[in-house]
Amino acid sequence: MFLLVDRGREDYLVTIINQYLKKVKDARGIADAEVYSVVPLSEAEEAELSKAFAAKMSKNELNIHNHIDPSLLGGVRVVIGNRIYDGSLKSKLRDLERQIKL
Repeated sequence: MFLLVDRGREDYLVTIINQYLKKVKDARGIADAEVYSVVPLSEAEEAELSKAFAAKMSKNELNIHNHIDPSLLGGVRVVIGNRIYDGSLKSKLRDLERQIKL
Protein backbone atom coordinates (compact mmCIF):
# COMPACT_ATOMS: atom_id res chain seq x y z
CA MET A 1 0.00 0.00 0.00
CA PHE A 2 2.75 2.42 0.94
CA LEU A 3 4.58 1.68 -2.31
CA LEU A 4 1.45 2.48 -4.33
CA VAL A 5 0.97 5.75 -2.46
CA ASP A 6 4.65 6.69 -2.71
CA ARG A 7 4.60 6.13 -6.48
CA GLY A 8 1.25 7.92 -6.96
CA ARG A 9 -0.57 4.80 -8.12
CA GLU A 10 -3.47 4.68 -5.67
CA ASP A 11 -5.84 4.40 -8.63
CA TYR A 12 -4.59 0.85 -9.26
CA LEU A 13 -5.63 -0.37 -5.80
CA VAL A 14 -9.14 -1.46 -6.83
CA THR A 15 -7.76 -3.34 -9.85
CA ILE A 16 -5.15 -5.07 -7.70
CA ILE A 17 -7.77 -6.10 -5.13
CA ASN A 18 -10.09 -7.45 -7.84
CA GLN A 19 -7.29 -9.48 -9.42
CA TYR A 20 -6.29 -10.86 -6.03
CA LEU A 21 -9.89 -11.91 -5.29
CA LYS A 22 -10.10 -13.56 -8.71
CA LYS A 23 -6.94 -15.57 -8.00
CA VAL A 24 -8.31 -16.64 -4.60
CA LYS A 25 -11.59 -17.79 -6.18
CA ASP A 26 -9.71 -19.71 -8.86
CA ALA A 27 -7.55 -21.42 -6.25
CA ARG A 28 -10.62 -22.44 -4.25
CA GLY A 29 -12.54 -23.60 -7.33
CA ILE A 30 -15.20 -20.91 -7.12
CA ALA A 31 -16.71 -19.16 -10.15
CA ASP A 32 -19.29 -16.41 -10.58
CA ALA A 33 -22.40 -17.05 -12.66
CA GLU A 34 -24.85 -14.48 -13.98
CA VAL A 35 -28.27 -16.15 -14.22
CA TYR A 36 -31.07 -14.41 -16.09
CA SER A 37 -34.64 -15.56 -15.45
CA VAL A 38 -38.18 -14.24 -15.77
CA VAL A 39 -38.89 -14.54 -12.04
CA PRO A 40 -36.52 -14.53 -9.06
CA LEU A 41 -35.00 -17.94 -8.35
CA SER A 42 -35.63 -19.64 -5.03
CA GLU A 43 -32.69 -20.74 -2.88
CA ALA A 44 -33.34 -24.36 -3.86
CA GLU A 45 -33.28 -23.48 -7.57
CA GLU A 46 -30.06 -21.51 -7.13
CA ALA A 47 -28.47 -24.43 -5.27
CA GLU A 48 -29.54 -26.86 -8.01
CA LEU A 49 -28.19 -24.62 -10.77
CA SER A 50 -24.97 -24.10 -8.84
CA LYS A 51 -24.45 -27.82 -8.40
CA ALA A 52 -25.21 -28.66 -12.05
CA PHE A 53 -23.09 -25.94 -13.63
CA ALA A 54 -20.22 -26.26 -11.15
CA ALA A 55 -19.79 -29.85 -12.31
CA LYS A 56 -19.82 -28.73 -15.98
CA MET A 57 -17.19 -26.09 -15.30
CA SER A 58 -15.02 -28.36 -13.11
CA LYS A 59 -15.49 -26.01 -10.17
CA ASN A 60 -16.36 -26.69 -6.55
CA GLU A 61 -18.94 -23.94 -6.24
CA LEU A 62 -20.73 -21.22 -8.21
CA ASN A 63 -21.75 -17.85 -6.81
CA ILE A 64 -25.05 -17.15 -8.54
CA HIS A 65 -26.14 -13.59 -9.25
CA ASN A 66 -29.79 -13.67 -10.38
CA HIS A 67 -31.04 -11.00 -12.81
CA ILE A 68 -34.67 -10.61 -13.83
CA ASP A 69 -35.24 -10.43 -17.61
CA PRO A 70 -38.93 -10.59 -18.63
CA SER A 71 -37.98 -10.77 -22.33
CA LEU A 72 -36.82 -14.40 -21.89
CA LEU A 73 -40.47 -15.56 -21.62
CA GLY A 74 -39.37 -18.61 -19.59
CA GLY A 75 -36.34 -20.75 -18.73
CA VAL A 76 -32.93 -19.37 -17.79
CA ARG A 77 -29.79 -18.05 -19.44
CA VAL A 78 -26.55 -18.72 -17.54
CA VAL A 79 -23.36 -16.75 -18.20
CA ILE A 80 -20.15 -18.07 -16.63
CA GLY A 81 -17.04 -16.21 -17.73
CA ASN A 82 -17.20 -16.17 -21.51
CA ARG A 83 -19.56 -19.15 -21.79
CA ILE A 84 -23.29 -18.75 -22.28
CA TYR A 85 -25.81 -21.54 -21.66
CA ASP A 86 -29.14 -20.39 -23.06
CA GLY A 87 -32.13 -22.50 -22.07
CA SER A 88 -34.63 -19.67 -22.40
CA LEU A 89 -37.94 -20.01 -24.20
CA LYS A 90 -37.04 -16.96 -26.28
CA SER A 91 -33.97 -18.67 -27.78
CA LYS A 92 -35.86 -21.92 -28.37
CA LEU A 93 -38.60 -20.06 -30.24
CA ARG A 94 -35.96 -18.23 -32.29
CA ASP A 95 -34.29 -21.56 -33.18
CA LEU A 96 -37.67 -23.02 -34.15
CA GLU A 97 -38.36 -20.01 -36.35
CA ARG A 98 -35.03 -20.50 -38.14
CA GLN A 99 -35.79 -24.17 -38.76
CA ILE A 100 -39.23 -23.35 -40.18
CA LYS A 101 -37.77 -20.76 -42.55
CA LEU A 102 -35.35 -23.32 -43.99
